[in-house]
Amino acid sequence: MLGKVKMFDSQKGFGFIRAEDGEEYFFHVSKLKSSELPYINCSVEFELAISEKGPAATNIYLKGNAETAKFIRFGDNRIKGSNIKDYGLSTKRAYYQKVYNVVDTTTSTVKSIDFFVKLAGGDLNLSSSDYTYGGDNLEITESEAKEIQNGRRRILIFPSRRKNEKADYHIDGKKVIFSNAKAATKDDLVVKDIRYLFVTTFQGDNYQYYEDLAGFDIHQKSLELDNSLS
Repeated sequence: MLGKVKMFDSQKGFGFIRAEDGEEYFFHVSKLKSSELPYINCSVEFELAISEKGPAATNIYLKGNAETAKFIRFGDNRIKGSNIKDYGLSTKRAYYQKVYNVVDTTTSTVKSIDFFVKLAGGDLNLSSSDYTYGGDNLEITESEAKEIQNGRRRILIFPSRRKNEKADYHIDGKKVIFSNAKAATKDDLVVKDIRYLFVTTFQGDNYQYYEDLAGFDIHQKSLELDNSLS
């Protein structure tokens, strides 16, 4: 049967088709066979089925007059506008622990390796003059932040590999576990409220773009979505 879409609610995913027989039939996006979402007055072809709401449309195909698909770019990612179900700006509380660099005492320069170190007991015996804070932070969980607040977490250090350094460590992924380091204090904890843009799709995808990592202005992107999807 042929018809035209009379109404479609993209947020709730349902609408009504006015068919060639003059009747109106309920439909849900899950019954679409086309990759595009419908819009008001677009032509469709469908089959009749019986639902809880009575006669309904199923196996729905959009007929050759669908609007050209518009993609919205989010950095390196592109999402088809008609696939976007919901979006908005929100705030997340994030926790970070300061990461220190070991100073090479022979040259008074900071050297680091490609993995961070969680110090936890042994024979390294670094004093505060052996390391410095260069502004780098490692994101941690809320429970790990509570460990810092309760004095149960060690400081994090990127070590230099000094000549004849005797350090007992093992590699666990990228973590190198050293021993005998002092406990982290509340001064090692950094708490930030980070704004982010979230985007969900009818296909079940959930994207989050954080203000300091997105590579684009999330506020301007939210306005772009308002203009494109309204």
